[in-house]
Amino acid sequence: MAGPLLGVTDLEVAYGRVEAVRGVSLEVAKGEFVAVIGSNGAGKSSTMKAIAGVIKPRGGSIRLAGADVTGEPAHAMVRRGLAMVPEGRQVFADQTVEDNLLLGGYARSQESAAKTARLERAYQLFPRLGERRTQQAGSLSGGEQQMLAIARGLQSEPELLVIDELSLGLAPRSSTCSSRSWSTSTRRAWPSSWSSSSQGKPWPSRAVPMCSRTATSSPAARPPSSPGTRG
Repeated sequence: MAGPLLGVTDLEVAYGRVEAVRGVSLEVAKGEFVAVIGSNGAGKSSTMKAIAGVIKPRGGSIRLAGADVTGEPAHAMVRRGLAMVPEGRQVFADQTVEDNLLLGGYARSQESAAKTARLERAYQLFPRLGERRTQQAGSLSGGEQQMLAIARGLQSEPELLVIDELSLGLAPRSSTCSSRSWSTSTRRAWPSSWSSSSQGKPWPSRAVPMCSRTATSSPAARPPSSPGTRG
């Protein structure tokens, strides 16, 4: 039986003497959509940054597709097939929408046909970006910048996409419709603060709660049924 795509064991993160995360353990299977939930300051962002190689963990282990990647930098993680969409979007404001997308695919084939195919896929997922491809990213609305940040993350064709605050800035209808497109088009495992299921519902397949900077994943920890109409 194949192991999990992502395995995190007893993760610890600190900023100087300030402990941000301790004892976090979780697993994500290939094709699974997992949400990490918790209050402000629980350590969700720090956990994701450590998994993505943005910061170096103080302790614990991180395995991706069976390989120990603990402490590897973000650019190496992208080449291994893990990309992160950070909280706050962090697009390149003085660059065009298309330039932002091209920068997101730097670790993949730079042949013209391959770049064009990745761009067209992004514009199919987010038609609004196609309409604004020559516009500077800094002039986009908050929701449009969030679309761009997610599309930029997908340009590296990751096996695992980590998204911090997936629906931040998106209108409810936009986030629901977009997540349906992502689930049918990417079939990736996305641990994030909010995520959609592979069936296209606006709920993750499993939730991992974080409390007081700790977390342990449990297959039984699932969100409630989606209330009302999510058209």
